[in-house]
Amino acid sequence: MGLRSCGRAGCCTIAEKIPAGILPLVTSPDAAESGMPFFRFRLSKTSKLVEYSLSLGRPRTFRLAGRADPWPDIRRGLSRGEESMELKNRGVLITGAGRGLGKVLALSLAYCGCRLGLVSRTENELNEVARSIQGKKGSAVALPADITDSAAVQKMVARAEGELGNIDVLIHCAGVGRYNPLEMLTVGEIDEMIDTNLKGTIYVTQAVYQRMRMKAAGTIIHVLSTAAREGKPRETAYCASKWGVMGFSRALAMEARRYGIRVMAICPGGMETSFWDATPADQRPPAKRLMSPEIAALAIRQVLELPENIEVPEYAIRPCV
Repeated sequence: MGLRSCGRAGCCTIAEKIPAGILPLVTSPDAAESGMPFFRFRLSKTSKLVEYSLSLGRPRTFRLAGRADPWPDIRRGLSRGEESMELKNRGVLITGAGRGLGKVLALSLAYCGCRLGLVSRTENELNEVARSIQGKKGSAVALPADITDSAAVQKMVARAEGELGNIDVLIHCAGVGRYNPLEMLTVGEIDEMIDTNLKGTIYVTQAVYQRMRMKAAGTIIHVLSTAAREGKPRETAYCASKWGVMGFSRALAMEARRYGIRVMAICPGGMETSFWDATPADQRPPAKRLMSPEIAALAIRQVLELPENIEVPEYAIRPCV
């Protein structure tokens, strides 16, 4: 297993010392067959030390404080206000930016010096996030849009390009989940998941990709779920929508590479977000199997900071329980 690399010594190395609670990298049979490297590790909430298994010659380490919230130092790291030379001034379009992981990512990347386009159907939430970023001297514009409407998506992306100058990065977080045994799913719930998770992803990606191809550069990150890699009971249609996006993402990665465009899939496990609000309490995952969205945001930031000729086609991350 390896990473596609520029060949420069020490540019991208695998950390040799992995602390207890973090599993080493694993290569899937699919990845081995296709020759596409993929990169996975798990974090333990009981571990006293968390170290990235992928480094850029400067492994990042966070010591946990042992309080009820297991990730205080990581949260502080995301809100420290430090600029990133790798990300400064990049135009980044984030869907699902009104809440959850999308919101955390927006705040994190604003601190890195990115110029942000924030997309969601919920205009009030978007405006609140944008105002928060602008209040800290960051750059963000709210772009309310329904991603299931292809015409609305084209207009939104055109406006984003006008506001940001260039769309250098697309991070597609928007998604919905409806969980029930198959026989209890309604047609409306099935259509909602396919329209939002699969068709919405294709619509947004296509509109951005067309522009990235014209300048032969760009990064597309599809934020999926571990449901894009394995079947789960009560999640039949949800898994189908996410597996569909994984196939789309892998195929597009092969098409896009020749144009200097990276396409990558991030597959986080369950997170402590409002995503579960519509799910009855007795059907939600136990708390120990949910991680904070800051962890997934940290993983995405790390991937974005890789040299532009390095790709991580698939990256799965979940609590080690």
